[in-house]
Amino acid sequence: MKEDFSEEYITYRIKNAKETLDSAKILITHSKWNSAINRLYYSCFYIVSALLFKQGITAKTHQGLRNQFNKHFILTGIFPKEFGELYSTLLDWRYQGDYGDLFDFSEDQVLPMLSFTEGFLLQAESYLFMDKIAP
Repeated sequence: MKEDFSEEYITYRIKNAKETLDSAKILITHSKWNSAINRLYYSCFYIVSALLFKQGITAKTHQGLRNQFNKHFILTGIFPKEFGELYSTLLDWRYQGDYGDLFDFSEDQVLPMLSFTEGFLLQAESYLFMDKIAP
């Protein structure tokens, strides 16, 4: 792959992650908890996709993406264990919120996930562009 495409793809995924996080915040202001969980998950999904792409790692499923992220970024200590737990929980909750019957998340469940997601995105973006920072 061309280097310029790689950077363009990573920038695109970061943009998607941030826009999706903004959507989650809007949903939260309207107490749309299940939809907010969906958007928080996808915000992390986009940034994890960029992280794996930068390392040349692919995954074909959401579960595969989670496994590869944990293998290459959590178990290696690049990111703290809490970010792996956050991503796993959001994936599980997204399934539950999107496909589970008679289930609703609450404000108490969603708001802590918002701040974790914001922190994860900030650290992941810094990692993605750390080779661009001048010494």
